[in-house]
Amino acid sequence: MTLLDSSLLTIPTAVGYLPFVQTVASRRLVVYGAGGLYASFEAFVLSRYKLQPDLVIDRKFAGSTDPGQVSPDQFFDKTFEQIAKDDLVVICLGDIHAFAEVRQRFLDRGFSDVRSAYDIYEYHLIYAGEEFARDPVALYRRDWDQIARVYGLLHDQLSKDTYYKFLRTHVERLRPDFAPASYPVQYTPPDIPLIQKGVRLLNCGAYNGDTIENFIRNYGGVDFVCALEPDPENFAKLANNQTVRSGCGAMVLLPLGASNENSVCMFESGNGMISRVSNESSSGASMVQIVKLDSILNGLEFNKVVIDTEGHEIAILQGMQGIIQASSPDLCIACYHYPEDIYRIALLIESFQPKYKFYLRNHSSVCVDTVLYATLQ
Repeated sequence: MTLLDSSLLTIPTAVGYLPFVQTVASRRLVVYGAGGLYASFEAFVLSRYKLQPDLVIDRKFAGSTDPGQVSPDQFFDKTFEQIAKDDLVVICLGDIHAFAEVRQRFLDRGFSDVRSAYDIYEYHLIYAGEEFARDPVALYRRDWDQIARVYGLLHDQLSKDTYYKFLRTHVERLRPDFAPASYPVQYTPPDIPLIQKGVRLLNCGAYNGDTIENFIRNYGGVDFVCALEPDPENFAKLANNQTVRSGCGAMVLLPLGASNENSVCMFESGNGMISRVSNESSSGASMVQIVKLDSILNGLEFNKVVIDTEGHEIAILQGMQGIIQASSPDLCIACYHYPEDIYRIALLIESFQPKYKFYLRNHSSVCVDTVLYATLQ
């Protein structure tokens, strides 16, 4: 059992902690794995410091002629002169058994610094600004009254423990010790009293329909779904998802984003799962329509809302205050994209509906996929 008091803010930073860019320093950077975890590692860590790996190793690169891309067989079966044994190796594999096996292969080859992407603190910063990255404790000290209030709002001990571990991750700048991943029940956790029948779902950031699929699988179907997905490639996958089509009684699919206003904004198409509204222009950015949900869904009733929009959750909630106040749906909100979201989102929701009970669960074993639930059940 954990108790929350301001002594949390006096816990020292992990011994030997260095920002990742200083950890790399003059060494070369070798990355193993080029799948989804690499995409998030690139977005959360490498782009923060404008770093590029010197070598990426993945099975998809078998036969590649790019000198920066090789397959595992190519790498382990021959010596690459440009790689020194004291260079930094980061393994982007989520499976702990696969990670252990690959790490051992590097150690057997004489490499000494071999890490998981999850072990790099900046991975847990997600999209946090540089001010927070330099001194997380300063912001938490400033917001301590809000932090303590949300701890008191959480309805069970597991929620309080999850909250404490999340905060402590940023105070210590260490990987948290959450339970093993439970991603398939990310928005349908069986240990929280959420609505399971007659589901009328509003899904913001629907991706390819994977969240709706989990509702269908875990609850036996969905009566009605309204799903918003602004990324064109993701929306095409959503629209053609046969499990979604067959498992929903009725549905409305909208190629739009949501926010606290009706406007057009910049949008980063970040390898599918990490596409997001962005204030920064880049070569990969496009323009998308965003809408205030209170203005376009007036009259529709929902009893379940899921929002996972890569850091845009607060703006979306601000734009659907009327929906929340009118029907008090169960809310399942990703609250990890900014380290302060974990308490600011809860306080915003409470301001709309003070009778909600709040729960917190982590579904990935690291700060990513921490979800806040609000329910009247």
